[in-house]
Amino acid sequence: MEFDLDRNRTMERADEVDRHIRALTLLARALRHVATCQAPSHAECPSFRKMMAEALKWSGKDRQKI
Repeated sequence: MEFDLDRNRTMERADEVDRHIRALTLLARALRHVATCQAPSHAECPSFRKMMAEALKWSGKDRQKI
Protein backbone atom coordinates (compact mmCIF):
# COMPACT_ATOMS: atom_id res chain seq x y z
CA MET A 1 0.00 0.00 0.00
CA GLU A 2 1.33 3.43 -0.91
CA PHE A 3 0.49 6.71 0.80
CA ASP A 4 0.51 10.01 -1.01
CA LEU A 5 1.00 12.60 1.74
CA ASP A 6 1.15 16.32 1.10
CA ARG A 7 4.43 17.12 2.82
CA ASN A 8 3.77 20.87 2.89
CA ARG A 9 0.39 20.37 4.53
CA THR A 10 1.94 17.92 6.98
CA MET A 11 4.56 20.51 7.94
CA GLU A 12 1.84 23.18 8.32
CA ARG A 13 -0.10 20.85 10.59
CA ALA A 14 3.01 20.19 12.70
CA ASP A 15 3.51 23.95 13.04
CA GLU A 16 -0.12 24.32 14.09
CA VAL A 17 0.33 21.65 16.77
CA ASP A 18 3.46 23.46 18.01
CA ARG A 19 1.47 26.71 18.32
CA HIS A 20 -1.22 24.95 20.32
CA ILE A 21 1.38 23.41 22.60
CA ARG A 22 2.94 26.82 23.26
CA ALA A 23 -0.47 28.36 23.96
CA LEU A 24 -1.43 25.57 26.36
CA THR A 25 1.95 25.76 28.09
CA LEU A 26 1.47 29.50 28.66
CA LEU A 27 -2.04 28.88 29.97
CA ALA A 28 -0.79 26.19 32.36
CA ARG A 29 1.91 28.52 33.70
CA ALA A 30 -0.63 31.29 34.22
CA LEU A 31 -3.03 28.97 36.03
CA ARG A 32 -0.26 27.69 38.30
CA HIS A 33 0.76 31.25 39.09
CA VAL A 34 -2.81 32.24 39.92
CA ALA A 35 -3.17 29.17 42.16
CA THR A 36 -0.01 29.88 44.15
CA CYS A 37 0.25 33.68 44.06
CA GLN A 38 0.80 35.20 47.49
CA ALA A 39 -0.47 38.69 46.58
CA PRO A 40 -3.52 39.83 48.58
CA SER A 41 -5.44 39.99 45.28
CA HIS A 42 -4.59 39.25 41.68
CA ALA A 43 -5.02 42.94 40.88
CA GLU A 44 -2.06 43.62 43.18
CA CYS A 45 0.20 40.97 41.64
CA PRO A 46 2.71 42.47 39.17
CA SER A 47 3.13 39.14 37.37
CA PHE A 48 -0.60 38.65 36.96
CA ARG A 49 -1.08 42.23 35.80
CA LYS A 50 1.69 41.79 33.23
CA MET A 51 0.12 38.56 31.95
CA MET A 52 -3.26 40.26 31.61
CA ALA A 53 -1.79 43.31 29.87
CA GLU A 54 -0.05 41.06 27.34
CA ALA A 55 -3.19 39.00 26.79
CA LEU A 56 -5.25 42.13 26.13
CA LYS A 57 -2.74 43.30 23.49
CA TRP A 58 -3.16 40.20 21.37
CA SER A 59 -5.47 40.49 18.43
CA GLY A 60 -7.12 37.38 17.06
CA LYS A 61 -4.42 37.20 14.38
CA ASP A 62 -1.62 37.40 16.96
CA ARG A 63 -3.18 34.65 19.04
CA GLN A 64 -2.92 32.32 16.05
CA LYS A 65 0.86 32.90 16.01
CA ILE A 66 1.49 31.80 19.59
